[in-house]
Amino acid sequence: MSPPEKHGTISGPTKTGGALPKPGEAAHRDAFDWLRVAAVLGIVWFHADPGNWRWLAYSGLPIFLLMSTFLAANSASGRGFREHLGKRARRLLLPWAFWSLLYALWTAQHALRHGTPVLGALPSCWLVAGGAGHLWYFPFIFAAQTALFPLINRHGFSHPSRQASLALLIGTALFFLLPFCAEQYAPPQPVPQWFFSIPVLFAGYALACAMHETSPRARLTSALATVVLYGVLAGGVRWACCGVAPGDALANAVGVLLVTIALFAPLAAPRPIRLASDLSMGIYVLHPFCLGQLERITGLPVCARVLAAFLISAAMTWALQHNRWTARFV
Repeated sequence: MSPPEKHGTISGPTKTGGALPKPGEAAHRDAFDWLRVAAVLGIVWFHADPGNWRWLAYSGLPIFLLMSTFLAANSASGRGFREHLGKRARRLLLPWAFWSLLYALWTAQHALRHGTPVLGALPSCWLVAGGAGHLWYFPFIFAAQTALFPLINRHGFSHPSRQASLALLIGTALFFLLPFCAEQYAPPQPVPQWFFSIPVLFAGYALACAMHETSPRARLTSALATVVLYGVLAGGVRWACCGVAPGDALANAVGVLLVTIALFAPLAAPRPIRLASDLSMGIYVLHPFCLGQLERITGLPVCARVLAAFLISAAMTWALQHNRWTARFV
């Protein structure tokens, strides 16, 4: 999991005169700031063992996937492929390589100290996923955004209703197909995470198409269709018919619903929320280390450990962002 792009720019006027806001306006960015903070806090909570609330904490992943795809789809149009590739690589692959190396070195020294095999201590598929289990998101979203770019750059949003419908159709089909693949082949991590995430990308693209409808009513109708068809019906049917864990279906439904609300809610983000949003990528990267150390030395209950890990990761990220050598990695 990883925070989506910060303050993505999307074409659209800055005033709506009472109409529903269009992509790219400050209200959308502010609402996404709120969601980033809530989602990264949910991810920290998820990795600290939320118990029966696992589904709610896990909704942070679909929230990040939806926002990343939405912003990437809207920023791809009019940009050259080489420019797009270079920007995505600097934003996603460079931090991934840096933190993968640091986490791998930390894991290796821990394994050597305890006399266990180094390779056995590293995550499965670590050459692809990275030096820690949570870093899988970076190469995954890079590949997804790279694959999405030619589609958006060539076709734009010329037929948003048709494009949204097709995206929902494909996403829903994959929503049912990929769990069967995971059950049949039992792939190692992070492949099951990829299988969970791929259908969500199509829902994010459907929301991007929905927000390019010509009228406010059409935008709202198309966005709500995404919530109902993908978030509620598809998740519910997959839960009932395919035996998929109800938490996964609920996490998807919550994620789609919250992102859709954020697209239309004229929320203002105060300075602390904007700051926390800007720190979200670093919090995501650093929180497993902080959680592990807090669990080892403090014995705090889960809620206190989550809050402490969140705040310590935020402070570390702020310090790294204000160092010219490390700012590019957070």
